[in-house]
Amino acid sequence: MAAFIEGLVGVKDSPGTEKYSAPTLSPRWIETKSDTVQATVRYAASKGYVAYTYIHQPDQKLIQLTITGSGEKINCHILLPENAKPISITASDKVIPFTINQVEKSSYADFELVGGAVNVVKVKFQ
Repeated sequence: MAAFIEGLVGVKDSPGTEKYSAPTLSPRWIETKSDTVQATVRYAASKGYVAYTYIHQPDQKLIQLTITGSGEKINCHILLPENAKPISITASDKVIPFTINQVEKSSYADFELVGGAVNVVKVKFQ
């Protein structure tokens, strides 16, 4: 179960943190045939959680996520389609800074969100 949650679902504690106080979100649904996913991961004892809805719209070159969690921040590491480059990322209609991270042949858009709020994120790519 841990491999599924930390792998495909992409929710894990960032190094040096626990109870999803500053989790890393790295969903890998782009590697599946699933374009729409809802996921919630929770530590029962601490009530720490991360929840998101993931929608990939390849025809619009867009990944939309609605993300929330109990932590102070959420570190996002979003896997992009093969050969895609992000051109803009917005959170709740505000442009946010991001970096592009290359891991072997895969490209990721990395950015940070404030935790405790519902963030509607749009990752536009070309």
